[in-house]
Amino acid sequence: MMNKGMNKDILFYLPAKLIEGLAGVLMISLYTRILTPQLYDHYILLNGTVLMCYQLIVGWLLHAGYRHINEAQTDSEKTKYISTLLTTWLGLQSIYLAVAGLIYAFVSDYRVWILYSLLWFVFYSGTQLMIAVLAANKKVMLSVSASTATLSVKVLLTWGLSQVVSPWAGIVISHITVDAVLFAVLLARSSFITFWKFSEWDYALFKKFLHYGVPLIGMALAMSVTSMSDRFVIDRFLVGGSAGIYQANYGIAAAAFSMIMIAMMRAVYPNILKHFERDRSSYPSVIWQGLRMYLLLAVPAAVGLVLLSYDISARILDLQYVVGYSVIGWVAAGMLLLGLTEYLIKPLELNKNTKPIFLASVAAASLNLILNLIYVPSGGIIVAAMTTFLSYLVYLLILAVMVKSKYEIIIKWKSVARICLASSAMAIPVLLTKNFITGWLTLIAVVSCAVLVYSAALIVTGELKNELTYLLSKFRRQD
Repeated sequence: MMNKGMNKDILFYLPAKLIEGLAGVLMISLYTRILTPQLYDHYILLNGTVLMCYQLIVGWLLHAGYRHINEAQTDSEKTKYISTLLTTWLGLQSIYLAVAGLIYAFVSDYRVWILYSLLWFVFYSGTQLMIAVLAANKKVMLSVSASTATLSVKVLLTWGLSQVVSPWAGIVISHITVDAVLFAVLLARSSFITFWKFSEWDYALFKKFLHYGVPLIGMALAMSVTSMSDRFVIDRFLVGGSAGIYQANYGIAAAAFSMIMIAMMRAVYPNILKHFERDRSSYPSVIWQGLRMYLLLAVPAAVGLVLLSYDISARILDLQYVVGYSVIGWVAAGMLLLGLTEYLIKPLELNKNTKPIFLASVAAASLNLILNLIYVPSGGIIVAAMTTFLSYLVYLLILAVMVKSKYEIIIKWKSVARICLASSAMAIPVLLTKNFITGWLTLIAVVSCAVLVYSAALIVTGELKNELTYLLSKFRRQD
């Protein structure tokens, strides 16, 4: 049975991430209706550039700060931690701004793009850093509210701005504005600003951040290549608009799985870290508890996205994007594997042994890039989706072997089998009724039926026995 702290955090994060996931889907739907596939290509390139820079320049600091946050307990330790974290972040921003400023000065053709990316990067990276640290520091309500609000407000602001300015400008302005305001609000509402003192920047703690985070820079680069190289190859070798069609469908699966992966990990990781620091013999079982909860949500989600990819694409996206619906299933399968890998690598992260993660990510990224360059020009966007799945599979297998050779991994295969069996049972009503889907109401009806069958199958197989016993005992105590 999952511990109470983890259970409470999941109950906070899942509903919020559900709202956030729906907002992400609404954002994709809106973008496909206000942008042509060719303009969507441009959005992908700008957004992809910002995300890649974020992963390379700031992502390592986020992971390092997340890992070491429990070491700051007293006020003096918190002052040192927050001052080192935020001052380092500010220094990284300065380096990025200086380099981008030089490019802006000497490259006149893309100055508007460079200016957009500058503002977008600074505020996005700050917001993501604050949300992650708040989550790790158990400030659950503030973290959840911030991450949920950012996408929801971006959707509304983009829609409003697109009525008065060009859709492209509306998208960019909304991203920059919302992230800037949210970053300021998070700094003001959290206690971080009171602890932040430039004079308290600590070199020894900075070295700890570097030791843990530097290998993750390589990993971030490799994973950026894995997740972004397909877009750039598609944009380079296929007809205009292909990257937009690919990304719109890719984004549906990514939004669904990001909702599950982030919600579960932000609820589970602080509890894993707590057990690791208190009793190292217990943390593998806590990792399994988190992994099991992830599989309970992710496996049926992947099955549903594979079986209903056309119907989901046709309901969410503008008609000119639906041709790429088959991308959804392959990406969903790949994201399922990526989420599974996030739990398998926790022993490496907790023991500050991140080099194997870097090596595995380089191998997966290299394979992805090579396959994309060879096969995407002739095979099109569906091949790009397949190479994404294959790359995540290779990433999972390499790390599974590496982790198993050094650390204890607990996986209860009977439980995994029951989840897969229940998901297979869920697929039957979907296959029998999917031809009757004509709109949102029938799609929701089919999905609801599938959820009921899946839940019933879990109960029949006994997979939810502990959860049901726990709930019944709570009801009896209330009576």
